[in-house]
Amino acid sequence: MISIIIPTYNNVQLLTQLIKTILLEKNLIYEIIIIDDFSTDNTQAICKKFTQDNIKYYRNSQNVGTTESRMRGLQYAKGNYIKFFDDDDLWVSNMLIKQRRYLIKYNCDFVFGDYRVNNQIDNVRYNRNLIDYDVDFSKQILIGPGPFLQTCLFTAEYIKNCIIYFDKQAEPSEDWDFFISLSKQNPRVAHINYEIFQWNLNQKSQSANYKQETLALEYIINKHKTYIQKNASKKILASHYRILGSRFYFVNNSAKSSYYYKQAFLIFPYSIKNFIHQILQIFPNNLKIFSYNCINKKII
Repeated sequence: MISIIIPTYNNVQLLTQLIKTILLEKNLIYEIIIIDDFSTDNTQAICKKFTQDNIKYYRNSQNVGTTESRMRGLQYAKGNYIKFFDDDDLWVSNMLIKQRRYLIKYNCDFVFGDYRVNNQIDNVRYNRNLIDYDVDFSKQILIGPGPFLQTCLFTAEYIKNCIIYFDKQAEPSEDWDFFISLSKQNPRVAHINYEIFQWNLNQKSQSANYKQETLALEYIINKHKTYIQKNASKKILASHYRILGSRFYFVNNSAKSSYYYKQAFLIFPYSIKNFIHQILQIFPNNLKIFSYNCINKKII
């Protein structure tokens, strides 16, 4: 049996659509575990209208966030396999069957696939292929974020043993932090060349909060900086710091922006980009701002 864990908060319309599409799956034995993170809309009333035995609804006594809600869902999960979804994701039919086949065939800890991005904020759509993470997962995940939890199907035994790697402080980029921590254990993974779900980025998404995500990335990079430098390279760590410099520039924190540009240069001074940003630090403020506006692009 597959346990499908869905944390939700004040998003009952999209949650209902997701559940209805999951229920179209007829060739699987599964349970749907809804963790209502203390919603203030009519989520509870709507969810209780689902009378199927395989739909379980639990409500948090207070708002605790996505990470703790997922952890609570794992406590209730009875399946041999674990699948995570967010309440605004778009389900792709038959993907669980394909992932389970791969998981069994290759005797993996988890199988991950590709996904679609529907950026409703900037009206951009594109596909993300994660084949590079199949070649050397433990190194590639240090270069940059890859799989979402939603792209993966885990064995229950494995993910429950790894529950200690869920870190609430890393939200809304907690997936990247989680997979970096997993990489230290050399997991057995496989990639399936198939789109698993559609990620809908909208104003209600946690990742739409640019400042909050920037602070999360800062926390993750500094948390794992020694590991990144040792197992990837100084160049990669410097690249992460340069990205932080850019992101803090766009959240109007000039002190942190300058700090991370400087750290990027100190760690890897052989990069032209790092050198240019270091030189800009001695420019008069007006000229520095003009130059930043010319060379910086907001990273989404």
